[in-house]
Amino acid sequence: MNSIGSKAVSRVMAIICLTGSMAEGVTAQTVLTIEKCREMAIENNHEIKAAASKTESVRSTQKSYRANYLPTISANVIGAYSTMSGEKDVNIPANNEIPVFKPDSKTFQAQDAATLGKMIVGAKQQDPASQMAFAQNIAGYVFFPGLSTTIDYEVGPVLVAGVSLEQPIYMGGKIANATKLAGMGVEMAEKNEELTKANIVELTDQAYALVVKAKEMSKVAEKYNAVLKELMANVVKAKERGMKTGSDVLKVRVKLSESELAIQKAENGLKLAKMNLCHITGQALDSDIDVADEYPAISVNEGSVAMRPESAILSKKVEIAEAKTKIERSALLPEVGAMLSYNYVNGLKVMDEKVFNDGSFTALVKIKIPIFNCGKSSNKVKAAKSTLEETRLEQQNLTEKMELELQRAKNNMSEAEKESAVAEKALEEATENMRASKSMYDNGVETLTDYMEAQLLWQQAMATKVNADYQLYLSKVDMNRAGGTLLK
Repeated sequence: MNSIGSKAVSRVMAIICLTGSMAEGVTAQTVLTIEKCREMAIENNHEIKAAASKTESVRSTQKSYRANYLPTISANVIGAYSTMSGEKDVNIPANNEIPVFKPDSKTFQAQDAATLGKMIVGAKQQDPASQMAFAQNIAGYVFFPGLSTTIDYEVGPVLVAGVSLEQPIYMGGKIANATKLAGMGVEMAEKNEELTKANIVELTDQAYALVVKAKEMSKVAEKYNAVLKELMANVVKAKERGMKTGSDVLKVRVKLSESELAIQKAENGLKLAKMNLCHITGQALDSDIDVADEYPAISVNEGSVAMRPESAILSKKVEIAEAKTKIERSALLPEVGAMLSYNYVNGLKVMDEKVFNDGSFTALVKIKIPIFNCGKSSNKVKAAKSTLEETRLEQQNLTEKMELELQRAKNNMSEAEKESAVAEKALEEATENMRASKSMYDNGVETLTDYMEAQLLWQQAMATKVNADYQLYLSKVDMNRAGGTLLK
């Protein structure tokens, strides 16, 4: 193959590679829908993840409070060793005449208690001499010289092991109210998670709409620039024919330069808007994304302040304050609990014999009745009641503010609809005015300045229409948020 053929092949390969890279760049661009943006924003947002973690944490707390209804079983083992040992003298004083009953003279057996009782009752009914003879017959004495001995003891190793079961029976409502409090905490955490999602969705919708607006503003700048380029070409040709002056060319060139600057600003605005959308959706800021050329379809749903997660959160705050008041009040009520335990003790020697080497069961019922604690509990109840009243006032105040916010959102949407209609009408008039002005300018009836002014009015009308549509979309989003239907 000659050098010319090699160069041709190389050129063809280069073209193929360039085409492939261009195609790859085109396919790499991701066109996002509003639904996809919302999904990515919710999935990647750190605040939503934190809110979900908070909900799981509160659920675990709720389970721990529920466990207070169940018995608690624990095992205890205590081991000790002591070198303590010694002797203890035990002295029993002498008593040489200890009365005893004589055995029966015939059987030499000890008299049983029933027989002795009958004999004693019979003797009481006799005269004193007979009673004395009876006593001498059955009674006697034994000689006891006393006792003196020493007891040895040693502590040594001691082991105490046991298992106990504790069961609360009545705690004045502490467990029940604490469990309810934890349940309300879970519900409030779930509503806070919903509120966080609503805020993220609102930010996503605003960022998405801003990209659409930036694209539209870029188109407006390009359209205006195209009109000025056409005018510039016509004016230059007219000047070459001696029909226009250099001053006319300069006027158009100034406006053309301004329009090129406007295009640059619009492109920068579009780039920043896309970066902002990437940030909210959790993508790299330099990701190549795009959106639709029109604002997403959005319907305004009938809502109310009661449907907002903020309203539910405020209600739960009041319920939590009520539960806390009941918990503080339960400190003034009696408590009842029961405990069963089994303990094994091994250790302690006396006279070289182990004293403890056995187990035992113990049942215990505890009743605690508060009587006086210097007003500590009653003052806590008063403080809880004050907090409850404060929470109710906060709920009333914020509910009224949300009502005002909803009404303001309705007013803003109504005004935005009118502004959009007015902007649409103004754009139609500006377009017709520029068409008529161009016709008169081409026929030499109108000056260049008037025609350029008509072009500027047309450009401003287009920009006003783009901004009006943008504000209308945002007002609808805000209306759904204020009515609690943004996530519906």
